[in-house]
Amino acid sequence: MSVIYSARGISKRFGAVPALQGVDFDVVEGKVNGLVGANGAGKSTLLKIIAGALPPDAGEIKLDGRQLAMQSITDAARAGIAIVSQELSLFPALSVEENLLLAPGKGAWRGRRAYGRSARAVLERLGVEVALNTPLYRLSLADRQLVEIARAMLQNPRVLILDEPTSSLHVAEVERLHDVIRSLRDSGIGIVYVSHFLEELLEIADNLVI
Repeated sequence: MSVIYSARGISKRFGAVPALQGVDFDVVEGKVNGLVGANGAGKSTLLKIIAGALPPDAGEIKLDGRQLAMQSITDAARAGIAIVSQELSLFPALSVEENLLLAPGKGAWRGRRAYGRSARAVLERLGVEVALNTPLYRLSLADRQLVEIARAMLQNPRVLILDEPTSSLHVAEVERLHDVIRSLRDSGIGIVYVSHFLEELLEIADNLVI
């Protein structure tokens, strides 16, 4: 498997405080690439940079060997990079379909019927058996997490970033999510998995960066 996404010499300061200094990070195709570090180590800053939400002060980012200049998460989504944040960005009062239609980089309400077919296929792949018109608040927390992943998958990403994806899940739900992640990995997606649970990372990650 090859490196599909690479960050080299990434540095970022906030005022006088250096958050990152010369960080290198690779995402290998078809692998779960684990990232772990203590609170304040700079994980969140690095994630925001590789997901397009924050520009680095120095360094370069490449996807498939081509340099990227991203100004937003939408730019990243169009390039093939999707992120599922620790704080779910879903709307409980909206339906499952309406939440999925809010995927970054998509045409929102254009082609809704075709989008619905794609959405049902992705949800089925993730094992979420609900009607698209179901209000999100009726779903379990684990299913909401999978809906967020489904929204990312609808962007057809080469790289999928999961930020603390199990922080609010029970043990059985973690196992279910890990089964889904392995399936996505086996399809060739490069996955970045961030967690402060080292035992969890040792169980799911193929590569580990500390």
